[in-house]
Amino acid sequence: EQYVFVHDAILEACLCGNTAIPVCEFRAIYYNISRLDPQTNSSQIKDEFQTLNIVTPRVRPEDCSVGLLPRNHDKNRSMDVLPVDRCLPFLISVDGESSNYINAALMDPQDGYRLVQHFQFIGWPAYRDTPLSKRSIHQLVRRLSKWQEQYDGGDGRTVVHCLTGGGRSGTFCAICSISEMIRQQNIVDVFHMVKTLRNNKSNMVETLKGHHEIREIRHFHFTSWPDHGVPCYATGLLGFVRQVKFLNPPDAGPIVVHCSAGAGRTGCFIAVDIMLDMAENEGVVDIFNCIRELRSQRVNMVQTEEQYVFVHDAILEACLCGNTAIPVCEFRAIYYNISRLDPQTNSSQIKDEFQTLNIVTPRVRPEDCSVGLLPRNHDKNRSMDVLPVDRCLPFLISVDGESSNYINAALMDSHKQPAAFIVTQHPLPNTVADFWRLVFDYNCSTIVMLNEMDAAQVCTVLYCTFS
Repeated sequence: EQYVFVHDAILEACLCGNTAIPVCEFRAIYYNISRLDPQTNSSQIKDEFQTLNIVTPRVRPEDCSVGLLPRNHDKNRSMDVLPVDRCLPFLISVDGESSNYINAALMDPQDGYRLVQHFQFIGWPAYRDTPLSKRSIHQLVRRLSKWQEQYDGGDGRTVVHCLTGGGRSGTFCAICSISEMIRQQNIVDVFHMVKTLRNNKSNMVETLKGHHEIREIRHFHFTSWPDHGVPCYATGLLGFVRQVKFLNPPDAGPIVVHCSAGAGRTGCFIAVDIMLDMAENEGVVDIFNCIRELRSQRVNMVQTEEQYVFVHDAILEACLCGNTAIPVCEFRAIYYNISRLDPQTNSSQIKDEFQTLNIVTPRVRPEDCSVGLLPRNHDKNRSMDVLPVDRCLPFLISVDGESSNYINAALMDSHKQPAAFIVTQHPLPNTVADFWRLVFDYNCSTIVMLNEMDAAQVCTVLYCTFS
């Protein structure tokens, strides 16, 4: 066995090499491995992901024997995503419960600066499994992160697991909602949870004797992950991870993290969290080995190449930008400090910050603006250098003769509300009607104009006249 292990170690070293990257070199190395080879239409990071799939140990049926037991089949969202027996968090026995199994895994990181079993990642609970999920949370956890919309396309599989589980003895009940904070990219709910027991004779729910402890649970819901693919930017994810870390007390149990199956998105969240800590504590990041280790504890962690690249994008942004959030009470002092001019360099931190912003801003490619680049839409653009990206276009709905449904505009989010703004150019003489179609179609009641009317400019028209 040891002889085989030595061969496995050498094989991995030959295939993977040293995948740890110093933080100070991460930007240059990442840009290099992301560069596409025009001849092969591939890149080093794509090849690295394929290598990761090769060296990931295959999970055998005997490794997941508990999840494969017939009595536990209906507690698994997918039979392709089962917890490995050695990572199972067995639930404490409750009278009347048929099983102490839940589709979850306790993570045992090997990084030296985390507590053992820091994360508990689970699948999004099925209806019958909801009380078991509450048992798991009540026994182990104070913080819970969710990566899944509460309703998955109306397919009947999704339940709101913060509600009371009914019909079974030994259920758990969220008795009191304390607060809710809604942001554009996430929602944070705080509620109290108490252990209860259903009395089968009176059909009444009673608090269990000796179990009067009320647990405070914080439920973090990331709402900005699209149905397909990954977020366009990692900024929201980084802020979300930092918020969860900040509000998680040092003496708390594991953090429960789940998406639908508790695999792809869950792996992204945990990988980013671990790499942020590794960068801070060791000055290096090793995304490859981090994900390989996660996959040894649960299948399909960071499932796709797109997710693998996204984790790199998130760490790049974190390395370049750091944490840019500033408490309101500290803003004045910090702003004065970063605005101070260095007489030797004739620069300041805020100038450097703007340069960093330009570096991390993704370049818009022609294929990202394909609609605005269509020949029939050329005369609707004030400048061909300022085109809306396709994913943000507010397509016009109302019909106006032969006119198309295109306007040079983009939907943008506010702090708490998606698509709170429509950003557009000053109307051209031939797009005034389209401008008012936009206002009508999207029920706009406020228009903000920030440019001067210049009569010398032929293309500037007064689109709104008053009698």
